[in-house]
Amino acid sequence: MRRLLRRNPDEIASLDYPIPSPLLGELQSGEFRDFEGVVALEGSYEPTGKVQDDPTGLECILNKWHIEDYLGPDAPIEDLVRVEYHTPKYCARRLQKLR
Repeated sequence: MRRLLRRNPDEIASLDYPIPSPLLGELQSGEFRDFEGVVALEGSYEPTGKVQDDPTGLECILNKWHIEDYLGPDAPIEDLVRVEYHTPKYCARRLQKLR
């Protein structure tokens, strides 16, 4: 981990590492939508018509993926870092459609 932290962030970004196909499949399973102020993938949230006390907290719960579930428990830390870098960037591009 120390070796990775000493690297330039641009170096990690330039390392082409695909998002694992099961995770990519989940992310592509639907569009991100705004449901009563809660942004989530279609099908992961049913609008209730009630105002949420903590919409940001609910978004965090609904839009949470554990990278190690897709890479396996023995995945090298470099792979975890690369996927954790590229996955949010992919989601950010998809979320631009909501603006």
